[in-house]
Amino acid sequence: AIDGTKLMDGSFFTEEYCMDQLGISNKIQAKKLIMASRRLIKQQEEYAPGSEFDSSITRGKNYSFVSGQGRVIKAMELAVSSMKVGERAMLACRADYAYGSEGLRTSKGDVMVPPFATLCFDLKLVSATS
Repeated sequence: AIDGTKLMDGSFFTEEYCMDQLGISNKIQAKKLIMASRRLIKQQEEYAPGSEFDSSITRGKNYSFVSGQGRVIKAMELAVSSMKVGERAMLACRADYAYGSEGLRTSKGDVMVPPFATLCFDLKLVSATS
C-alpha cells in the first residue's frame, strides 16, 4: 500500500521510487504506474473534490426517472429504492456504482465526470409512484 499524498506528488512518485520502494522490477510497469499517477494528479487539478457536475436545484427542476430501467447509475437506483417520500440521504458511491472506467462525457466529448470518480450526492425523494 502507498500513501495517497505520495502518489499525488510527482516529484516523489518516480520510476526510482517504484522500482526501489515498491519492488517493481519491470521498467515498463514502473512507467505505467508513473503515467497513472500523473493522470490522477491532472484529474485532481481539473476536478477537485467537491466539484459539482449537476444539480436539480441549480436547474430549478427535480430529476425524475423510472426505477429499474437502467437510466440512472447503480448507486442512485439502490439508494432511491430504499427511501421513503420526504426522506433525505447523503450518498457516496464508488466508481463501479457510478460511471466506472468510462466516466461521463457531454455529447461533444467534454468530460463531466472523470473515469473512476467517486461521487457524492445529496438526495431528497420528493415523490414516488408505483
